[in-house]
Amino acid sequence: MEYVHGCDLRQWMYLYNPFDNNLIRHIAKEALTGLAYLHDKVKAVHRDISTTNIIMDVTCRVKIIDMGCALRLDARSLATEPARSNRVLFNVGIEHFRAPEALAHRGWYFVSDIWSLGMVLLFVFSANSHNLVDHSSKSLASSLLRRLPALAQTGQMGELLSMMMTANEAQRPTAQTLLGHPWFAYS
Repeated sequence: MEYVHGCDLRQWMYLYNPFDNNLIRHIAKEALTGLAYLHDKVKAVHRDISTTNIIMDVTCRVKIIDMGCALRLDARSLATEPARSNRVLFNVGIEHFRAPEALAHRGWYFVSDIWSLGMVLLFVFSANSHNLVDHSSKSLASSLLRRLPALAQTGQMGELLSMMMTANEAQRPTAQTLLGHPWFAYS
């Protein structure tokens, strides 16, 4: 286990809001790289991606933490089945970061983590223009989701968020695919 002396994104948002777009891009790229490893190599779904489970140190090293809700997928079901097991509880993680398929009890997919990271980035991006640091309510998440279509028209970052937050999990791209998005060419 690696020790990282840092604080979670929620604390960073409280202390250092606003983040510039380069820092948001860096956080997104590092978190997607972590998810690509988790999904492609470990074959696990995190299931609890939120602003409190992504930490950053003073050198801007970004890490995904708290694997307590993670679920390793069976090799037989990777291609077509959602992550399910006898111990699966659908009510894991913070509700307003949970993907639609998890909220509807259809299962957990690798791309469920992509939705959750999209919500994290939406919170971080929106905190730059609004006082969203204390985001404890579902109503705030609903408000942000209503603004997503307009955000999608604002450039590559908005396009990336829109891709990450595609409601249909079958159409949501993987972490590895998203790392090839043109927005990351600037990093």
